[in-house]
Amino acid sequence: MTFIQANVLKPLPFENKTFDLSIASYVAHGLQKNERKQMYVKMSRVSISKVIIYDYNTHHPSL
Repeated sequence: MTFIQANVLKPLPFENKTFDLSIASYVAHGLQKNERKQMYVKMSRVSISKVIIYDYNTHHPSL
């Protein structure tokens, strides 16, 4: 397994469907609404089958 870290608010250096899955842990709550949308779109683009978003602040009104 290789761990790769990237900034989802910048262009990702990966082709479409490069990874089986992508994971964001404790990230979404710190982003603005438009930044979260960018993250979801980019993670979906590079993932073959799954996107996992894990965040503790699930009751925040802007999520």
